[in-house]
Parts: sequence; structure tokens; C-alpha cells
Amino acid sequence: MNTIAAMPLRRVDPWDPRDDRKIYLLWVGLMWAGLIAGFGLDIPYQFLKEVPRPAWVTYVHGAVFTSWMCILTTQVLLIQSKHFSLHRKIGKLALWWAALMMLLGPAAFLTKDAQLLAHPLAYQSAIQSDLPFMAVNISDIGGFGLFTAAGYFLRRDPASHKRMMMLAMVSLADPGFSRITGTLVIPFPDTFWPSLIATFYGNFLLIGLMAGWDLWRRGTLNRPFAIGAAVLVASEVWANALYFSPAWKQAAIAITRAWGYAG
Repeated sequence: MNTIAAMPLRRVDPWDPRDDRKIYLLWVGLMWAGLIAGFGLDIPYQFLKEVPRPAWVTYVHGAVFTSWMCILTTQVLLIQSKHFSLHRKIGKLALWWAALMMLLGPAAFLTKDAQLLAHPLAYQSAIQSDLPFMAVNISDIGGFGLFTAAGYFLRRDPASHKRMMMLAMVSLADPGFSRITGTLVIPFPDTFWPSLIATFYGNFLLIGLMAGWDLWRRGTLNRPFAIGAAVLVASEVWANALYFSPAWKQAAIAITRAWGYAG
């Protein structure tokens, strides 16, 4: 009896990743919903009517991004089905795919901006709204790179690793969700707070739901997630502020002209 009493109790990990397997299916499902709804509305009403027509790099970027969503979904399903070894092998491929996205993302938006800047019918629109939106593009791809790298370095901490990979995708969620707003709300909000909400409401919703899950299940936030979420929200607020800055507008024009390539 004394021997049994002296044995230490098994430590219960408050961040046991097994507690989160199913909820990540919901997060990924919401991201797919925003992507499909946003681009599903945008393609027939705006994309197919764009002048000038998008360059080839835009289509390649779209294919690579969609493939990343498929990789992410596969990774979540592999963890759900306990295929951990295959999950790790695909994770190595995912790092290279993420690096490809880090190159194609800027190439796509800079090429599009260069097209608009060079087109006589699109020039004024480009100067007033399209080129300054580069701040949001930079925030998106920068957040994706930052949190993907954090997820890699935290891979031995599964709970934090998964949250970083989700934040990486949340960084890129706004193009889908904001296209819903852009199609249904005309004209798009052109003052700071309405623009911030119309552009990033999907990201804020996902962050809020993830934080709410942790607070409900554990009464606290995962530390890397809390730091990462704060950084992401701050980046998005700052990007929206830059969008309305006259100085940034001139900087965006200079960056686009330095890029030069218009497809």
C-alpha cells in the first residue's frame, strides 16, 4: 500500500493535442467556406470582367494557393486518422510549397499592380485604391511566412505547432472573405473602421473562435497562439492604416514601378 501511495500521479498535459483534433476540422472547413464563397462570387461578377486581363502568374498563384489548402486539409485529416509518420513526411514537402507561395504571392500582386499602372483605363483606379492595397497583400504573405516558420520551429510542441499553422492560414483568409463583402457591398467601405472590418472580418472571426475554444476548454490561451494572434491583428490594423496613407500610396507606386513586370 505504501508503495502505491508513493507512486507519482501521471502528469496531465493541459495542452494535450489530442483534445484539439476534431476542432481543427471546423477551422479548416470555415477557411474553405470563405475561399469558395468569396472566389465563387468574385469570379463571375468581377474576375471575368477585369481590365486588363490577369497575367499568367495570377493563375499559377491561384493553383499553388489552392494546392496549399489541400495540403493543409490532408495534414489535418492525417492527424485525425493517426497517420503521424505520413503527416511528418508531407510536412517536409509543405515547407517547400510554402516557400513557393512566398515567391508567387508577391509576384502575383506586383504584376497585377504593374498591369493596372500601365493601362490607361485602369490607371486612376490603380493609383487611388489598387496599389495602396499592397499593404494588405504584404501583411497577408508576411504573416503566412512568419507563422509557417514558427510552426516548423515549434513542431515538437504539437499544440503550439498546430495553432501556428492555423494562424498561417488565417493570415491568408481575408482574400476569400473580403471578396464576399466586395461583391455584396458596393461601393466597398472607404473609411478606416468599416474598411478594416470589411477586409479582415473573416480573420478576426477565426482568431476569436480559436481563442474562445482554448478559453472554454482550458481557461487560458496557448502562449505562442496568444502572441501570434496579437501580432497578426496588429499587422492587419497597420496594413489598413497604411492603405489610407498618402505617403504609402507614393511608396506603392514606386515599388510597382521598380518591379516593372506586367506579364
